[in-house]
Amino acid sequence: MTNDEFLSRYVFKELTEDVLAECEHFSCGVNDLDEYFQKDVLAYSQRMVSRSYVFWLFHFFYVPLPPTKSH
Repeated sequence: MTNDEFLSRYVFKELTEDVLAECEHFSCGVNDLDEYFQKDVLAYSQRMVSRSYVFWLFHFFYVPLPPTKSH
């Protein structure tokens, strides 16, 4: 997959309270990272310590995928 194809299928979003609510049952399988996403992301953002972002598949927003170029 090329960069353009990747970017045409995913949205780069800030990890906000709303986004976290939609990802409630997400687990990456690494306990420290799971704990960070479940407990620390919002607090760090509110204290302006850090901001976290995610790549989100377009179909989770119910946005149709744009046509891809065939090679």
